[in-house]
Amino acid sequence: MLIEKTVPKKHKNSAGFSLIEIAIGLMILGILMVPLLDMYKQYRYKKMIEANEDYVDLINTALYKYVIRYGRYPRPAEGSIPGNGVGEGTEIALASITFPCVNDMTTVCETNGPPNERVYIGVVPFAEIGLPKKYSLDGYNRRFTYAVTKDLTETATFSDTGGKIKVIDKAGGDKQGTAENIHYIVISHGANGKGTTTNSGVLYASCSGPGKDIESCDNDKTFNSNFESISGTYDREVSEVAGPNYYDDYIGYATTTAQDIWAEQPDLLTPDLYNRNAGNIRVGAWGAGPLNGNTDPEAQLDIAGTTATPGHLKANQVQTNRLCTFFEDESGTPYVGCTPAGLGTPAKEVFAPVIIGGDPDPADGFAESEGNGIYCGEKGLKGIAHADEQCGNNLPVGILAVDATTCGNPGWAGRKVISGVLICESP
Repeated sequence: MLIEKTVPKKHKNSAGFSLIEIAIGLMILGILMVPLLDMYKQYRYKKMIEANEDYVDLINTALYKYVIRYGRYPRPAEGSIPGNGVGEGTEIALASITFPCVNDMTTVCETNGPPNERVYIGVVPFAEIGLPKKYSLDGYNRRFTYAVTKDLTETATFSDTGGKIKVIDKAGGDKQGTAENIHYIVISHGANGKGTTTNSGVLYASCSGPGKDIESCDNDKTFNSNFESISGTYDREVSEVAGPNYYDDYIGYATTTAQDIWAEQPDLLTPDLYNRNAGNIRVGAWGAGPLNGNTDPEAQLDIAGTTATPGHLKANQVQTNRLCTFFEDESGTPYVGCTPAGLGTPAKEVFAPVIIGGDPDPADGFAESEGNGIYCGEKGLKGIAHADEQCGNNLPVGILAVDATTCGNPGWAGRKVISGVLICESP
């Protein structure tokens, strides 16, 4: 008996996928990948922007600490030095600065214009300001540009109101409200990297072509923040569409350090403070009166007070080019500071004791007198010797007689007046 065995027939495609099925699968995968790639791109962009913001904040903080300590900003570092090369991240020497600036320079340069309005442009001197190198590179791993007002890099010319860099918005308007007042600016040149240098010390891309970002790489003292009103908020606009509105830079800057006008002089055995502001300082409440008729301080340090309500200055040593009295002479003609309010010349030979030590304490039971505190009555203080005041009359009003009678010795005559005292000599 014959038994027939039947074997099921296999479908010709049961061993795999057909080309149509594979194509459909790839198409679906592609559709799914588009938003994933876009999400990843947005993630990467956000991380780069966050890195730029964080690093610029760190650079700003380091520059702030530097200027508080040294009374000036550092000069830029050389952008042409390769990574880990000698001098990378150090402040450039004055003699090595190129003048004037032109496009696509990788060396530190000085902009054109009046000498007191010029700007140095280079890269962040991270070693000078005490930052690790990684913070000198932006989110694209390229060097931050650092531009600083020239006069603010020297203690002799530093002034908190001395910024000369200008920042404009997208429309070309003055973002800060004054023509030029920025101390320094730090710039990431974005994805296209125009005008910046790589970690190898070479130019990444030329500063040329259309775009709003060209203003921030053309090596003059004007830079673009590209701020504009967006949905009611004045903020930076980014546009990566090629053309006249392209902008992908990120900047940070400072306009003032006025909250700390006093700085400590470094490298001295004892602390020494100095005023970093070029203007004068007024101390104390200023009311009415001969000395207080002007609300502006007359000297670098002007202390409020009169003989009735004195100001106080206590120090082991005072160095000044003038100490001013309250009255021009014994007639009581007042003047403000060292400038006469009436006719005549201020009596520079003597000054009021209150300027140095004030009147003695009226509640101590001792009368106001010479030898009790610093007190000269209606006389002027000519000096201090043996821990006591040296008092003398002010110059008399009118013409001073210089004959034999005035000098008291027969045949002698007045020759000169020193500190309000007539000096008689034999003819």
